Amino acid sequence: GLTVEDNAVQVHIAALRKALGTDANLLVTVRGLGYRLETGCLNNHALSRLKQINSIAVLAFENMTGNPQMDYLGDGMAEELINALSRTDGLTVSSRTSSFAYKYRTVDARDICEQLGVDAMVEGSVRIAGQLTRVTAQLISAKDGVHIWSQNFDHEFSDLFELQSDITDSIVRSLHKFIRPAQITSMS
Repeated sequence: GLTVEDNAVQVHIAALRKALGTDANLLVTVRGLGYRLETGCLNNHALSRLKQINSIAVLAFENMTGNPQMDYLGDGMAEELINALSRTDGLTVSSRTSSFAYKYRTVDARDICEQLGVDAMVEGSVRIAGQLTRVTAQLISAKDGVHIWSQNFDHEFSDLFELQSDITDSIVRSLHKFIRPAQITSMS
C-alpha cells in the first residue's frame, strides 16, 4: 500500500548533497547505474597541501594492457584531463607537448615538476579486463615526489569517448579538492 513517486531517489540524493555541503562533489552520479561516494585515498600529510597547487602537469597515462596498440587509451585519458583542468580558473596546466615529452622515460617526479615548473603532476595507468577498464590516477607533489592522492576509476568499455569523459569528470572533481575553492569553476 506504499506509493513511491518517480523522483524519490533524486529528492534523497539532493538532500544528501545538501547535507554534505562543500563535500557534495564526493557523491557522483554514475550514468545508468546510480550513485557512488568517491573518497579517494588521502593521508594527513596530503591534507596539509590541499591549497598549495596552482600549476599542474598531466603525463601520458601508462598503457598496462600488454598491447602496445592500446597506447591511445592512456594518451587520450591524459589529453582529456589536460583539456578539462585547463578550464579551471587560476590553475596553470602544462601543455600536452611538454608533458608527453616524458612518455617512455624514467624520470623522478620531482625533476619532471621542476623542469615543467609545476607544483604537482598527475600520472596514471590504464588496464583492461574483459569489458571493464580501470584507470588509476595519482596526484604527485613536486616538493618531495610523494603521493598526495590516488584513486581507481572503473568503467565498462562500450564507448571510448563516454569512458574518457566520465572518468575525466570524476578525476577533475577529485582533484578540485586540492585547489583553492575560489579557483574552481564549472567543468562544463
